[in-house]
Amino acid sequence: MKDIIQNSVLYYILIAVFAGIWPAVMYLKYLPQKEKYLHEQKTAYYDSEKIIKEILNLDPERLSRIDSQGNKLKFDYAREILQVGNKFGIRPTPSLYAGTSNKNSQTAKVKLQDVDIKQCTNFLTALQKRWADLKYNTLILTKQEGMKDRWKVNIDIVYFN
Repeated sequence: MKDIIQNSVLYYILIAVFAGIWPAVMYLKYLPQKEKYLHEQKTAYYDSEKIIKEILNLDPERLSRIDSQGNKLKFDYAREILQVGNKFGIRPTPSLYAGTSNKNSQTAKVKLQDVDIKQCTNFLTALQKRWADLKYNTLILTKQEGMKDRWKVNIDIVYFN
């Protein structure tokens, strides 16, 4: 037994056997798994590509930000807040207190009076969907006394140019 272990030819043979087994294991076990994973990823890519094209067909304004007169839109707090507020029936008109503006960002404070939770969440979601670079710093909800689902909402918003 000692002679076999000390014989260097045995090690050359074992190294060759392991070197032959490794590609066989990779080919038989791991390659089919990776091919299945690749197929799943390609399917997900093509499905998402269809969804992206459908979104762009339904709402091309998201990409181009061009208004009905053909002018390129810039972010304007007053216009966006009033437009989205009217869409969700937030009346009276939401109060807007313009804040600071610099090269990289614009800030503002928005105060909504007499809204319910559904209106508030729809309002915030619609703004976020329309302008992806819009971030909410603070959101303060104050329940109005004596009313079941009525709130005063104060929001600090930052838009990054």
